Amino acid sequence: MRKLITIASLLVMVFLITGCGRSTEDKLVGTWQWNPESGQTSAFTFNKDGSLSMTYNTGSWGILTPTVVHVSGTWKVSGENVVLAYTQSTFASDKLVGMVESEKLIAITDNAFTTIDERGKTTTYTRKY
Repeated sequence: MRKLITIASLLVMVFLITGCGRSTEDKLVGTWQWNPESGQTSAFTFNKDGSLSMTYNTGSWGILTPTVVHVSGTWKVSGENVVLAYTQSTFASDKLVGMVESEKLIAITDNAFTTIDERGKTTTYTRKY
């Protein structure tokens, strides 16, 4: 009987420990940065309410293209994917408005996450403090 109580207690502890982990959405809330091919660091913020804001450095001199583009929209986790929908942009041509991107989340920790897009390109984002 004592052995059964010990095993039951261990199972309850395992359930409580694994059941109390933060959700993927909670882990993603915050500000993240990445370094695209242009060499310019960009950042975006996932807000708890599902809104998104992004600042993208274009690497241009600001003559025909702005040096910094500000984008806002929404985000959500759908299955294994992070889905971003852009609703506003300071980019003159508004190419981003109405655009929806979905990337598969392949790894996540408190300080970094990695996605893979439909072309097979992986991107690692780091938490910005």
